[in-house]
This record gives sequence, structure tokens and C-alpha cells, in this order.
Amino acid sequence: RGVELRYSHDWIDPSRDVRTDQRQRDSLAFEYTPYPFIRIRSCVRRGDGPPQVGGSRDTQASVELHLFF
Repeated sequence: RGVELRYSHDWIDPSRDVRTDQRQRDSLAFEYTPYPFIRIRSCVRRGDGPPQVGGSRDTQASVELHLFF
């Protein structure tokens, strides 16, 4: 039982020869475990990449329910 707050930062440079293709992503997640084997997670993820690459500057939000058996 308990609550977790997670932060992650991802960074990638697919090609060092191209100066403007670096991408980074920040994620913040809140996880709540009310009972053993049940977890609820809400997450927000923000991407920051080159504007010419579709989807590289999106913001995503999700809610997940995990059942372990």
C-alpha cells in the first residue's frame, strides 16, 4: 500500500552529424496502491523535439489500472 511520485527525463540524439535532431521527454507519474495487487497510475508526458518531426512536441496524459494476479 502506498503512494509513489515518479519523474523521468529522457534525452536522445539520433545522429550526431545533424545538429537539430535532439529530442527530450519529461514524464511525471503518480501511482496509488490502495490494496495489494491493484495499482492506479496517472501520468503526464511532455516531448520537446525538432518541430519538423511530427509528434515530437506532443503532450500526453494517461490513467492506467493495473491488476496483478
